[in-house]
Amino acid sequence: MEYRYALITGASSGIGYHIAHALAQQGLSCVLVARRKYRLEELEDELLNLYPEQRFHHIEADLVSETGRKTVQEWFSKHGIFPEIFINNAGIGTFGPVSREHIQTARNMLALNVEALSELTYWWAREAVTQKKGTLVLVSSVLGFFPCPYMATYSATKAYVLSFGLALRYELARYGVRVFVLCPGATRTEFQEKAGMTHLTMIYMKPEKVARITARHIVKSTHRPLIIPGLMNKLSVILMRRIPPSWASSIMGFLIRHAKHESQT
Repeated sequence: MEYRYALITGASSGIGYHIAHALAQQGLSCVLVARRKYRLEELEDELLNLYPEQRFHHIEADLVSETGRKTVQEWFSKHGIFPEIFINNAGIGTFGPVSREHIQTARNMLALNVEALSELTYWWAREAVTQKKGTLVLVSSVLGFFPCPYMATYSATKAYVLSFGLALRYELARYGVRVFVLCPGATRTEFQEKAGMTHLTMIYMKPEKVARITARHIVKSTHRPLIIPGLMNKLSVILMRRIPPSWASSIMGFLIRHAKHESQT
C-alpha cells in the first residue's frame, strides 16, 4: 500500500502538534520532527491509536544544529520517502529589549527560524521539482508584516520567512508545487512561556483552530498564498500594511508596553 506523507517540524507541541492531528484526520501519514523524544513518542502513539490504517514516524532532532538538519534529510533518504506535504513549522522567539538579550539566544533564533527553515526548504524543493508535486507551508507570523519592538529579532526572522515563501511560491508554481505562508497571530501555546510573554494581556487563538484552518486551506485548490487565521489578525495586517513601517513599529511598541502595564496593575 502506498501512503501519502506529511513532514511536520516542531511537532511536539502547539500548532505543529495540532496540524499533525488535522492532517492525519485527512488521511495522511506523518513524520514528526522535534527535540523532545518523549513528546514525539506520545504523539505518535496518539495518532496510531486514532488512525491505525496510516503510518506515523518520529525523528528526534535539534534543528538549531546542522547535525539535526542532516538527521532529517538522511532519514528520508534511507527510507525512500518523499513528504508530499511539508509543514516547516519549527521556530523559537523571545520577548524583551535587545539590550538585555544574550547574543547566543539571538543566534539560536536565527539558526532555527531562518537557517534551518531555509536549508530544509532547499532540500525538499529539489525533490518536489523532480516529482512535480508537493505542498509547502512555511510558518511566519502576523509580526512578519511589520517591525515589532521587544520582539525585534523574532519579527525580523518572520519577515524573512514571509518574503522567502512568497518568492518561492512563484518559482515553484511552474512545476506544480504549491507554497503557502501561514501567519498566525497570538496563539495559546508553549511559545509564550518560552518567550517570556506570559505576563502580557493579549487575546489568544487556540492552536487547534489555527491547525484546522491551515489543513482546510492546503487541501483545497486555492490560489491564496497567505493563511492568516482569525478576523482580527486579518484586519491588523490590512491596517498595518497601509501605514509607514515607522508608525507601525511605534504602534506595536505602545501596545506591548500597555499590555505589560495592564498585566501588572
